[in-house]
Amino acid sequence: FRGAAMQITTRGASPMPIYKQSNSPNWLIEFSVDGKRYRRSSGTTNRRLAGRIERKLRQDAHGGAFDVGEVVEMNLSEATARYLKTAILPKPSLERTKKSEAYALDAIVRAFGSHRRIRRISSGDVAAWRDQMVAEGKAARTVNRYLAILRAVLNRAHTEWNALSKVPTFKLVPLNVLRDRYITMDEEQKILANSYPHLKPLIIFLIDTGARLSEALHLTWKDVEIAGNGRGYVWFSRTKTRVPRKVPLTERVRNLLISLSQNQSYSEDDRVFLYNPPGPRPPMPFNHPHGAWKSALRRAGLDTSLRLHQLRHTFASRLVSGGVPLATVAQLLGHTSIKMTMRYAHLSPEALDEAIERLEQHHGAGGGEAFPER
Repeated sequence: FRGAAMQITTRGASPMPIYKQSNSPNWLIEFSVDGKRYRRSSGTTNRRLAGRIERKLRQDAHGGAFDVGEVVEMNLSEATARYLKTAILPKPSLERTKKSEAYALDAIVRAFGSHRRIRRISSGDVAAWRDQMVAEGKAARTVNRYLAILRAVLNRAHTEWNALSKVPTFKLVPLNVLRDRYITMDEEQKILANSYPHLKPLIIFLIDTGARLSEALHLTWKDVEIAGNGRGYVWFSRTKTRVPRKVPLTERVRNLLISLSQNQSYSEDDRVFLYNPPGPRPPMPFNHPHGAWKSALRRAGLDTSLRLHQLRHTFASRLVSGGVPLATVAQLLGHTSIKMTMRYAHLSPEALDEAIERLEQHHGAGGGEAFPER
């Protein structure tokens, strides 16, 4: 995706009428007339011919013959490169998130071919690719991530780049309900009873703060406020969205952090959660808790397909079930959109009853009839 453009200027033309990218064999044409931007592939690898095509298009544009709404040609390599540059790289996401999305773009190009015209990608083509990935054993979440990014590229080509007249429709893979599964109180006790000493504090912290695993593992002591007799807080500064947030502590987590601080010799920049390796080696940052988590699940007799991320769902589910508004839950979770939090809405059906009850009280206070006479 580092297709640096080679560029020339034709006679009597404004800068950058035709140029070439390293990921495309054909020359591209781009110019503006009366504030309108025209962009399309010349369809040729011959620079002189591309220049003649550009001059003809420019003449037509000045004469009104060239329709600015005409769909320009764009191949998949050009589309994904442009999407990477304009949509992914500018986002305030973590670098590993950007790398994951760039990898998905590469997978899309490998699946359909770099020179495949995006207008030639049909719903059937995408469905065939989706079904092939499922048959190869790729996880549903991975397949859906690839499909979502492909849809985003095609949508951008349709709505902004004038390179696609219609976006093909296709469905995502149904997700296993385990994705949003949460841990019951009984399961929590079994897991904690069968966890290694260095894993147990991390589990409790994840359940009671709703932190993402990466946020908890990179938490340092300068991000912890437990002094005095107050509730205490933690600051998550290394977040998925790069938007820091402050989360109050439960008494259980506050006492846990106080205990860890008393048992560790640390500086402000040291990690909070450490792993105790066997032998005389000192504690080290806890970067890979998944093996210990699986072991705890096996010893507890629970489904080993449960993931540590289920503890974040547990935090959210318990809040919503307890009547906490979804907007507050979204703020605690660090969701950038309430849509992400709506998955938990079904856990609070009594909230709907309460809303109607308040409406009934309002009607009663007004003293009006339900169906007044005309």
